[in-house]
Amino acid sequence: MAKTRLGMVYFTPDGCKLAQRLYGSADALSLEAELLDGRREAEQSERAKAFVGRMFAEKKALLFFGATGIAVRMIAPYVQDKLTDSPVLVADDGGKFVIPLLSGHVGGANELARKLADFLGAVPVITTATDNHGLFAVDVFAQKNGLRICNREGIAAVSSKLLRGEKATIAAEGDLEQGDSPERRMPEELVLQPFSSGDAPDILIARREGKEMLSCGEPMLWLEPREYVLGVGCRRGKSAEDIEAFVRAQCEELGIEPEELQAVVSIDIKQEEAGLAEFARKLGLFFVTYSAEELMQVMGEFTASEFVASQVGVDNVCERAVAAYCGEEGRLLSRKRARDGITVAIGFLPWKLRTWR
Repeated sequence: MAKTRLGMVYFTPDGCKLAQRLYGSADALSLEAELLDGRREAEQSERAKAFVGRMFAEKKALLFFGATGIAVRMIAPYVQDKLTDSPVLVADDGGKFVIPLLSGHVGGANELARKLADFLGAVPVITTATDNHGLFAVDVFAQKNGLRICNREGIAAVSSKLLRGEKATIAAEGDLEQGDSPERRMPEELVLQPFSSGDAPDILIARREGKEMLSCGEPMLWLEPREYVLGVGCRRGKSAEDIEAFVRAQCEELGIEPEELQAVVSIDIKQEEAGLAEFARKLGLFFVTYSAEELMQVMGEFTASEFVASQVGVDNVCERAVAAYCGEEGRLLSRKRARDGITVAIGFLPWKLRTWR
């Protein structure tokens, strides 16, 4: 699992102690942390503004130890979109409360607040209405299940309906499998509606072609499955821009959009590759890696390279990683293509439900 990249800013000696506690336990908490000592910086100093701006540009989470007002003023120039903004949290320097300020759902600030509060012995102050009422959060559902939110205004519409105490209907092109565990049980506030029903559902999970086949009107929220998997191998130091340019060219050749990608997969030694990780974050993709041993155990015919094997211990990274992620349910669409130190392969994996929560 990729580490959460977290920038921490503190303004007092006690805040420094708390930040250092988190920094010292970063590995155990699966964090990749950076610190800014605000005690020596004016709130709007160029260095402080540059630090916050870089966190937003690199899609890193931000945790301020101090007053919420300071945090709001520092992030104000960079706030743009609830679906892409960095998660932002504030903790008091006494370590009593952790408050997610921004990107609580899609960015994961609420979940991170609970995790950090548990470590610090603090209270997570969650203000998101659906969370506080224990209701289904459709944007979290989409993010965890590899679904593309096609009409963002529908998120608020669905949430408002649930908060009024009404049930929301949901229909899917395909089966919405359920199970006995809490993560696999459909929330009580949802009602499953047949895909071919004559009424428009509140939430529709369908490919574009499937949605166009319906004659029941527009759903309140349309979620499109992301069913393509991107395998990548790259030379050390390749930039996110270079990777994205090559990936877009390969997607165009296959007639798909990069936004239809669900995951980027590679070998574990690339887990901390900055350009590859940044590319995955920019497109909102799951980033999954496998060891050389795991990749070599994948059955199939792959484009082998003795040079690659000598460097990383496996004869092919991109194709094998796609096959490992897809398993028997998916298939390889495009074999290894190489350009300027980057190799790419693309697979197809039919969408299925991961979790309701």
